[in-house]
Amino acid sequence: MSNQRAHQRIQISGVVRLYWEDERGAQHFCRAEARDVSDSGLSVTIRERVPLRALVQVECVANKVKGTANVRRCEQRGLDYVVGLEFMGGARQQSKMTYT
Repeated sequence: MSNQRAHQRIQISGVVRLYWEDERGAQHFCRAEARDVSDSGLSVTIRERVPLRALVQVECVANKVKGTANVRRCEQRGLDYVVGLEFMGGARQQSKMTYT
């Protein structure tokens, strides 16, 4: 199987805050664990399901990333969900990202 991704992924860890509205308009907030990042998106692990195509506000203070993303996938793995987020118009980076 070949890797057909447009952007290289970099493994990271750290806390990411996510904010979104569900189908009924209820607001949600959660802390997520970052898995990897690329120029076009971010993969995180969280404890609750996020609807596909939902617009999510993403904030990662440690890596100075803030932006809006579209939920491209949300797959349950045990008690957690692995969520693939695609940045909308690019994520704003206030300084060079650091990876831990």
